[in-house]
Amino acid sequence: MIHLVTIGNSHVDQALIRRNCWSTCGTATISWNFQNTWAIIYARHTEPNIAAKILDVIESYQIQDKIGYFTLDNAKSNETAMEIIGAELGFVGARKRGGCFGHTLNLSAKGILFGHDADAFERRISGAEPLTEAEHLIWRKKGPAGKLHDLVVAIRRSDLLAGRLRNNQREAFNKSTDPKLNARKPLDIILDNDTRWLLQLYMIRRALLLRDYIERLIAHHRIDFEQQNKAKRGGPKKSLTLPFICQPESQLSGKDWEVGKIFTQILSYYEATIKMLEGDGQIRKRKRGWTGSYGNI
Repeated sequence: MIHLVTIGNSHVDQALIRRNCWSTCGTATISWNFQNTWAIIYARHTEPNIAAKILDVIESYQIQDKIGYFTLDNAKSNETAMEIIGAELGFVGARKRGGCFGHTLNLSAKGILFGHDADAFERRISGAEPLTEAEHLIWRKKGPAGKLHDLVVAIRRSDLLAGRLRNNQREAFNKSTDPKLNARKPLDIILDNDTRWLLQLYMIRRALLLRDYIERLIAHHRIDFEQQNKAKRGGPKKSLTLPFICQPESQLSGKDWEVGKIFTQILSYYEATIKMLEGDGQIRKRKRGWTGSYGNI
């Protein structure tokens, strides 16, 4: 979506153009005295096509000499489109381009979780769909966050496992002498996906909270599986292949859990920054001791 923001009607000092390259409809919105004009990009969203549409919009308003800045995300296509626009209008495109801080923050957070070229990795995997064996191996290679993702998917796909996780919590709550624990309700794990890094933070944070119950679940799941697949002599079958979540290489080690804690500590600052940018309008005491609402200046 392309936004052209101007000040006034007949006396325009500068125009600020914003574009979201991820918009599927490819529309251009021109904001002029609170009236919007829509220009739809029917062609492929290539750099020349994007630049041509923006130039058409600029020309239609006769503001070629009043361009201020372009606020764009960090997609490579925007960089090339800016070069084309700048060459046409007589300025250096890179000098009139402002980056998207939210997009930069998102890329940085995913880099912490998944390392180099996190975007390319996430395009290969969709957390919303059941994992194939090949997908599982890809996730596993991405360290603690990947192994935890595997575990969460396996539990979410199985009513039996999800139910046992809740039962593990209920048993612990019922045995406690603390009235507050007795009154607690079981929590479910949180599944991340391939587009929103905050969900990965929430997935890790919830898993850390449920760590004891998760580890007990895996141990019991392996025992049950081996008992159901015994050989005639009573031991497990030699050709027995354990479920993904029970295989040794899929287990979250103590070090993995510690890395998860570090992830949550670091990404909590990202979370606070996002909330500050978005604003929540809720005045209350925050975790770090200050009272106020996010986004208020």
